[in-house]
Amino acid sequence: MQIHFGPNPEKIFETGETVAAMKEAQVEGKIHFLGASPPARLIDACLDADVFHVLQVGYNLLNREAEPGITRAAKVGLGILIRSGFAGGDLTPRVKTLLEKEENPELERIKKLLKILDGKIEWLLALALQFLRRNPDITSVLIGSKSVEHLNQDLRLLSIKLPKDVWEKVEKASG
Repeated sequence: MQIHFGPNPEKIFETGETVAAMKEAQVEGKIHFLGASPPARLIDACLDADVFHVLQVGYNLLNREAEPGITRAAKVGLGILIRSGFAGGDLTPRVKTLLEKEENPELERIKKLLKILDGKIEWLLALALQFLRRNPDITSVLIGSKSVEHLNQDLRLLSIKLPKDVWEKVEKASG
């Protein structure tokens, strides 16, 4: 059972009702594992609750706020499931439309990443996937494949040979 924290995420821990109900259902044998999908600022609260087995966390090249929490959670044995690994499409070929509009607050960082990739927009998704794969604390990633063809494409992207010094440059641009 996975809990999503909704519009007032702090309330989950303030009242404690939802977490208590989840634990009760687990004790009764109705569910086996408990998961939480917190904002990065509540990862520590999830760890302190000491009831969750997996955390679904928003994390990508443009939003690394959860990185310390991911590391802490993994150290205590929690599974880490990544959501928003492609930054809502900003790290996919769909970024072409954003580059034309110049309304995205991440536009400058995206442009830096594209410069590292010699302007090859098709490599942006490969970079995003390989970035997530490089983190040993990540257990799984929600990639949103809609077909076997899409899944195979994503798997091929994990094998693309990016420029040799790409990761050093990426750290400077996104860290």
